Amino acid sequence: MVGSTKRRNIPVKRASLTTDKLGSFKFPFEEVYTIGEKINEGQFGVLCKAQHVLNTEETFAVKIINKNSGSQSDLDHVLYETELLRELRDIPGVIPLIDFYTDQHNSYIVQALAEGGDVFDQLALKETYTERDCKQLIKQLLSTIHQVHKCNIVHRDLKPENLLLKHASGNDQIYLCDFGEAKKLPKNIYEGLTTMVGTPEYLAPEILNGDPYREKVDAWSIGVIMFILLCGKLPFGNHDDSFLYENIQNADYEYDVDGDDTWDFISGGAKVLIDRLLTADPNKRWSPLEALEKSRWLTIGDGNKKIACGASSASIIQSSSHLDTSQARIRKYIARRKLKAACNIVRTTIRWKNVLGKKKVDNTVEKTGIPKLKYMSGKKNVDKRLEKTGVPKLYSPVGRSA
Repeated sequence: MVGSTKRRNIPVKRASLTTDKLGSFKFPFEEVYTIGEKINEGQFGVLCKAQHVLNTEETFAVKIINKNSGSQSDLDHVLYETELLRELRDIPGVIPLIDFYTDQHNSYIVQALAEGGDVFDQLALKETYTERDCKQLIKQLLSTIHQVHKCNIVHRDLKPENLLLKHASGNDQIYLCDFGEAKKLPKNIYEGLTTMVGTPEYLAPEILNGDPYREKVDAWSIGVIMFILLCGKLPFGNHDDSFLYENIQNADYEYDVDGDDTWDFISGGAKVLIDRLLTADPNKRWSPLEALEKSRWLTIGDGNKKIACGASSASIIQSSSHLDTSQARIRKYIARRKLKAACNIVRTTIRWKNVLGKKKVDNTVEKTGIPKLKYMSGKKNVDKRLEKTGVPKLYSPVGRSA
């Protein structure tokens, strides 16, 4: 959901991007921005549309974070993410940070509004979906991540949900968002990060192995995203599969499984790029820059030409065939994702009840519009309910950055 946002300074007082000093701006947030309809809601805050009082022609997105809903560590995490966004604000493919405010009760992060929603939502609505559409998205993502890495920052949670389209009319530009797990890399190139953090299906092998890792974990995640974009399936299985981590650690994936002919319509050049990104050894894995420079699939062909690919003579055909099977699977993926999000709200509400008490949480639930849970208490009962409906048990997201 992102509109055409010009990068300019809006003449208003704002809080520091590195400190949380109360009273560091002159006016209450509501006197500077008009808050509109709600876009989304999470455990600690809500995302709404907003307009600046001096610029009613442009609509932004404001993330309102309730300081009373999390610990000081959670609030510090928000400030750290905001500081990273400030540092990345000149990169066209990163969701633009417009403003940041904080008061006694809330923190407000004002960003550009992504009008197109996330990438998968738009792909599911397209009348025709081809390999060339995937190429355009992957090329933009690789370019954006390369620029992020040049700032010595690694995202660590790349997935389709964090790729937003600037316009609702198509995939002309994507915005990378949600830097909640992003981290500055050690300046010494021989040192790395060690925290196990990210979304299970997109984790690189070195994270699971407990090895120090650097920016190439993002390249692995892009390989997973590209695999899904082309065939509509995850390469290593779902989060509820017992063999997920083992498959990731061994880079064990296949293109043609159980007679599935989807990959028969995908070019050899696309498979080569996936193979280079989904390489278990990070020293042999292509970086985003190497992918942009070395992938013939990205650099050659206009969508219909067949071109020799080096010594292997593999065809680079950016097929114009409609990937209807892949698109249908993407639609199912979206449905499962939305169901998972709804179930996570259920579990979060139950956890609040266990910690804060039923009455206090029900009052909060009424304000947020989440249905009350009258007959369930605790994880065990939720899992039983899910089993009866055929919904797989939900795997908790991995970790949080140190």
